[in-house]
Amino acid sequence: MEAKQYPEDLWSMDIDGSDTSQWGIPHPATRTHESQKGKKMGCKVYGVIVHGHVACRYVLNAHMPGGTNVTIECLHRTFLKLRAQGEKFPSRLYLQLDNTSKDNKSRFVVAYLYMLVCCGCFDEIDVFFFEVGHTHCDEDQLFSRNSIYLRDKDIWNFEQLCHHLFNSCGTIQFVEMVNSLVPWKQNVEELLVPKSRSAGIQMYRLLRIKREGSEVKYQVKRSVHEVNGPWTDYKSRADHCQEVTVDNIPLTSQIFDNFKKPYVIPPLPVTDGKEEEYRDYMTCINACAPRIHMAFDDLEVSAPVVKSLVDEVEMMRRGKECPFQWDTSLYSTPQ
Repeated sequence: MEAKQYPEDLWSMDIDGSDTSQWGIPHPATRTHESQKGKKMGCKVYGVIVHGHVACRYVLNAHMPGGTNVTIECLHRTFLKLRAQGEKFPSRLYLQLDNTSKDNKSRFVVAYLYMLVCCGCFDEIDVFFFEVGHTHCDEDQLFSRNSIYLRDKDIWNFEQLCHHLFNSCGTIQFVEMVNSLVPWKQNVEELLVPKSRSAGIQMYRLLRIKREGSEVKYQVKRSVHEVNGPWTDYKSRADHCQEVTVDNIPLTSQIFDNFKKPYVIPPLPVTDGKEEEYRDYMTCINACAPRIHMAFDDLEVSAPVVKSLVDEVEMMRRGKECPFQWDTSLYSTPQ
């Protein structure tokens, strides 16, 4: 509510992932014995809402290694969209995330948010972690609309999945296929305090990164309900700050000059000289190809769809190294 009343002072964001196990690519609306042959490509769908501003969907091939890099990539892409719409960073950001260490609750996500404050994008960032069974949250409601709309749709490739997601709900303004992620974790780890000194984050549901004068402080609380309780470090010491970087060095946009490690998509496995997984993916495509040609009734339209599936599997077969390619002006000149 506060974000809607004071949009120039506060952004409120939700980020969450959807269960996409039922959307294996290619996915016919009506399943047959033939269409279920082989192995389908998995997909991941992440949703971002900035209340009162924008709602986005980001689609990934599940073969891509994810984790904290996904959350950071989604944040970056959403900030770029907001800036392209003429929005300016407000002084505060409220960020709601799923309570999982794999994607969100880690020193790497904290480091990115710490950088946002160090760079002057925000003066304060508060992170709230969803409780178990958070079906009331806005993202879950939108994912429910996605699922209902897709229930009777053919989804022959990732492009069609993006198309259907966009049409599933008028609230969604952007749907984007993500083919590479930022190698954030790989490139900033040496700048951060070691994992052993970050132990304890799992106990806390509320994190705050705030600029106070020339300092940027990172502190936590066990619960969002501790309104009047003290901010602490991971050892629950009142008014102490938790370290983020080695020697408390600020993270500025200059760190991107040293991002030399690429984001790596590994090749499909080879077992005893046999490419069994690759073969299973191709079996699935070949089994679904007649259905795809029948659905479009135009070879000039259907052939590129089948080719896009083959190209995707061939990329997975080879693997890929993706160099860092962000537009970092978002952080060097945030306002």
